[in-house]
Amino acid sequence: MGGTGFYLEALLEGIATLGVPPDWSLRKRMEKEPVENLQRKLKKAAVSRWQKMNPSDRANPRRLIRALEVATLGENRKK
Repeated sequence: MGGTGFYLEALLEGIATLGVPPDWSLRKRMEKEPVENLQRKLKKAAVSRWQKMNPSDRANPRRLIRALEVATLGENRKK
């Protein structure tokens, strides 16, 4: 989601991923991965997050890495 829809959702519901800080070592390791590997890892780690992504985001390594970061770090924060 982007544009007006994202803005309204952020105002009304907040942005859950803001509480998940960047993991620079994870990003460094993942930036060398092919997009297909990142996609596979995200589907395994958080299929619901994968399903919510649009085709453009699914092909964007930076977005995939952030989604993996949120999926892994977000889960660790819940424990």
